[in-house]
Amino acid sequence: KTADSAPVIAARERLDIGAGTLSNTDHALIYSDGDMSIGGHTDSLNHATGEGIRLENHSAQIEAGGSLTLHMQNVDNRDIHLVLSPEPVEISREHHHEFQLNGGTPRYDANDPRITADTSSREHHLTTPEGGAKDFYEFYFDRVTAETQVIHKDPAEILSGAGLSWQGNTLTNQDSRIVAGGDLTATGAVSNLESQGERRVTETDQGTPQAGSGSRHHKKPGKRTTGKKKKSRVKTSTYGPFVTTTTLPLHLMRYEGDTVPAENPPSVAGRPPAAVSLSAASVGSLVSSTGPADIPLVPDAHPLLSLSLPASTAVPLTSADRHIPGTGNALATVSPAPDPLPPAVSPEMAFSELTHAQNVSPLIVPAGQHFTLTLPPENGHGDTEIRLMTPDIRLPDNSLF
Repeated sequence: KTADSAPVIAARERLDIGAGTLSNTDHALIYSDGDMSIGGHTDSLNHATGEGIRLENHSAQIEAGGSLTLHMQNVDNRDIHLVLSPEPVEISREHHHEFQLNGGTPRYDANDPRITADTSSREHHLTTPEGGAKDFYEFYFDRVTAETQVIHKDPAEILSGAGLSWQGNTLTNQDSRIVAGGDLTATGAVSNLESQGERRVTETDQGTPQAGSGSRHHKKPGKRTTGKKKKSRVKTSTYGPFVTTTTLPLHLMRYEGDTVPAENPPSVAGRPPAAVSLSAASVGSLVSSTGPADIPLVPDAHPLLSLSLPASTAVPLTSADRHIPGTGNALATVSPAPDPLPPAVSPEMAFSELTHAQNVSPLIVPAGQHFTLTLPPENGHGDTEIRLMTPDIRLPDNSLF
């Protein structure tokens, strides 16, 4: 493979390959518009026959529009460029305020209409569907969910439009796809392996206004001996952290027959296309059309009010120069072009490092990766950070033509 181009082996009707060892890597494509057969060698008719030793399909593609036959002792279909985040990444944070009777099981959200909580009077009291009491708990905490992220994936694919048959000793399908439009048959040991992620849910009062005192035990007042009634007592303590960790499926592997590869969905039956009709009275209305859209152009529908021209030391434009040909309108203002945009902001830059010009510049985020921008405390909106992720859009680097 070169820097921007991957090799291709293709046939219009039928492709036969005879090889002891076949290595297909890094977006290389082996394709047949009809049937394909891969074996140890070819016969006098150039048809694949016998059994090869090893087939490696690493982050590459083997595809037949018809049936696909593999007679290889060992097949390794693997994503060799998979990258997962080393630690789970925070994806959500929920603020919670809950109440619970002492000795009770269920917890109730503070906004639950079924409960009444009085924590400001001399005697604190909680009423729930279970009953009421002056001895209860109050909790302030955040529930933070973090999950393993797929930073980069580049699965290998073995695909057939019809049946797919493999005969050999071992077949390993690691974080990749083996999909047949017809029957998928295997003679040998098949190992479908998928990398697992982790979902981590943490409940803690750290990072909240109640940090260190998120758990509050409201105790009923003691007995009065003389004088005024005693007040309810509140004992505070740290809430959490309580961590629950579970396995997170990442859905990186497919091994299916009698199905259609997701990358090549069937075409949808035709339906009348929608055309846009523009007019001065009604703009953007949708009409049904069976032919090309007829979009009339209405003069003066949107008069031009300003124009940005390159900076120049020439004589300023006169009113005649500002006249718009074919109309009775003229440009209201003429302004020089703005200065060139400042250098783009990279995700590695801290907010404090940004200049005023860079604050209004587009932010470049690597495709498929999460980026968190921590806001300065004076932003005044109560928000502390912005999270975003750009889609992973990559053009193929192999081509049949």
